[in-house]
Amino acid sequence: LNYITKILFNKIFMEFYLSKILNFFINSQHILFLIIFTQLFIIFFIQSKKLVIFFSKLFLILFLFFGYVPLSNFLLSKIEDHIQMSKYPVQQLTGVIVLGGSFNSGLESKERNEVSLNSSAERLTKALEIYKKNPRVLILFSGFSGGLKPQGWSESDMAKKFFLDQGVKIDNLIFENQSRNTFENIKYSKDIIANYKGTWGLITS
Repeated sequence: LNYITKILFNKIFMEFYLSKILNFFINSQHILFLIIFTQLFIIFFIQSKKLVIFFSKLFLILFLFFGYVPLSNFLLSKIEDHIQMSKYPVQQLTGVIVLGGSFNSGLESKERNEVSLNSSAERLTKALEIYKKNPRVLILFSGFSGGLKPQGWSESDMAKKFFLDQGVKIDNLIFENQSRNTFENIKYSKDIIANYKGTWGLITS
C-alpha cells in the first residue's frame, strides 16, 4: 500500500510541476526572453552570424504577433467560445463547484486579514448570484494554492472568509483544500459530490 501511495504521489507531484513548466514556456513574454537568451548564447559562444540574423527576425515577427494578437488569449477565447454556458435552471441545482484561482497572495491576505481578489473573481461573484437565486444550493470551493511555495492563507481559507463576509451560511459551504491546478480540482471534488445526490454545476472563467 505504501509503495502504491508513493507512486500516486509522485505522479501527481510530477503532473503539477510539469503543468507549471509548460505554462511558463507558453507565456508570450517568456518565449521572447528565451529567444533573446538564445541570441546572446549564439553571440558569445557559437558566433554564427546566420543564426543571429535568424533569431533576430524570429524575435521581431513574434514580437509583432504577440503584440497584435496575444497567442494565449487567442487560443483561450476559442476554447471559451466552444464551451457553452449551462441552460439548466439554477433553482434546481444541488450544488456548484467553484474552481480556485480567484485570489492574490495568501500571505498578504493573512497579514491584512482581508481577502485580495484578482481578475478571475467572477468565479466567486457568479456563485453568489446563484446562491441568491437558490439559497439551498451547496457551494463547493475547490482549491489550495497554485503557487510552488504557498504562504499564508490557502485559497479555501480565503474563499471561506469571502463567502461568510458576503452572507453565505456556513451550512451551504464545502471546501476542498488539496488541489493545486484544474486537474486536481476535478480529481478531489468528484469524490466529495458523490456523497450528494442531485445535479451539480461547474463555475470557472
